[in-house]
Amino acid sequence: MNFLISFCLNNRITVILLTLALAVISIFVVKNIPVDVFPELKVPRVTIQTEAPGLTAEEVEQYITIPIESAMNGTAGVKGVRSSSGSGLSFVWVDFDWDKDIYQARQIVADRLAAVRDTLPENTSPELAPIVSVTGEIMLIALTGDKDTSTLDMRQLAEYKLRTRLLAIPGVGQVTVLGGRLPEYQVVYNPNRLKLAGVDLSNLKTAIEESQSSVPAGYLEDVAGQELPIQQDTRTANIEQLNRALVPGHPSGILRLQDVAEVKIDGAPRRGDAGFMGEDAVVLSVQKVPGAKTLALTQAVDAAMKEFSQSQLPKGMKLHTSAYRQADFIEMSLENGTETLLIAGAVVMIVIFLTLLNLRTAIITLISMPLSVLFGMLLFPVFGLAINIVTLGGLAVAVGDVVDNAI
Repeated sequence: MNFLISFCLNNRITVILLTLALAVISIFVVKNIPVDVFPELKVPRVTIQTEAPGLTAEEVEQYITIPIESAMNGTAGVKGVRSSSGSGLSFVWVDFDWDKDIYQARQIVADRLAAVRDTLPENTSPELAPIVSVTGEIMLIALTGDKDTSTLDMRQLAEYKLRTRLLAIPGVGQVTVLGGRLPEYQVVYNPNRLKLAGVDLSNLKTAIEESQSSVPAGYLEDVAGQELPIQQDTRTANIEQLNRALVPGHPSGILRLQDVAEVKIDGAPRRGDAGFMGEDAVVLSVQKVPGAKTLALTQAVDAAMKEFSQSQLPKGMKLHTSAYRQADFIEMSLENGTETLLIAGAVVMIVIFLTLLNLRTAIITLISMPLSVLFGMLLFPVFGLAINIVTLGGLAVAVGDVVDNAI
């Protein structure tokens, strides 16, 4: 310590220049440190979600959740398996050891899942949920409309255009759409007409499935020395085309879907709803990938939504990006932390001056506080730390020691 003090006193210019250089470097590094509310806990957790329309919660647990959960138990590196079963929906969470790479964990789960797929009920397909941050959703975006706007149109726009646009932003891991009713083709059959026509529901189902199938037409081998592919339009694109779909099984061969059923576009049955400021709305929940910077990602989402509102948003609809913003809490925490540090610095300087009656000691102490904080944050990237409520709290506690050492 004596050598260090002697060196600093004998080489004041060198020490001042070195301090200024470190301060500049620290400021540059701090500007690029990720800012978040809480520390990023990179838990190696894989989520398996399975949709099972029509099954009760007990059936989902018996036929889907338990087989998947049993297949995951005993897997190498698995620390625990949890599950939740509801009406038509199953979730299984597989937690691995902390040192396990998340992508390797997903590959292990996918291999185990492939062995159990064939034992699951028909029309159920378990999928691995996208990798998202533990800190969860960073924004809620509300889509509202006037009295002439249909909730079907709002949900369709949010599901197929807004969600796609948001997922194209680097750093967005998942976008969940809530509220409204997703439009779908609905075929309401007439039992009496089916009976008179001599066909049953299986014939009706076949007609609907074939109207939405893609049939390859092959190619022409030699047309003026060229091979030409043949493309045919076999998928129905509107109600009129679906109405004209032929129903197999009728002797005449000309029985159409409109003869035995009514085809219409209506909303799918919904479970739950969403609103904004007391109005019906469709809400999009935006979740980030691990390691993404919340503030920068929020700015990118705002820019994308502003561009979408100006170019693709239909008349009568409005986007609200202020429904929930994690960035607001981060900015508020930073403002409060900065204000606290300034007040603390002023109080410390006044107390030291009144106690020691030495202006030089007070100035040295005041300078050492921000420099110590800056030099400490300079090492954040080395230890993989970010600016959040925990690290800011640690720095605030350390300021007391900084003052004592400075004196």
